[in-house]
Amino acid sequence: MIGWSNKLLESSKNSLTKKIAVITGGSGFLGQQHCLALLEKGAIVFNFDLLPLEILSLNEFAPYSENFYNIRCDITNEKNVEEAFKQVIDHQVHDSGQQVLRQVHIRLRCMQ
Repeated sequence: MIGWSNKLLESSKNSLTKKIAVITGGSGFLGQQHCLALLEKGAIVFNFDLLPLEILSLNEFAPYSENFYNIRCDITNEKNVEEAFKQVIDHQVHDSGQQVLRQVHIRLRCMQ
């Protein structure tokens, strides 16, 4: 399975820059590898797991700390999963709003 997912990620047609990825169980060994592969391709990764992945203690994750989020989530609990996805959506709305504000600020400065 890892070989298949790596081939998919290696394709230049599958740009993941600023795309949202949700990984369930990303704190385990295989989950960490999937998180890292997605981060290396530019994705913003949300780890839904009962145990947080302490990426700052893992050297290979250090360059990607801005694009990695732990969300405590029990995926066997539907309400818990709904709440976790609300956090992902809130992050996206906030990030989109920040981008719009930056664009408006840049345009206003150019008009002066």
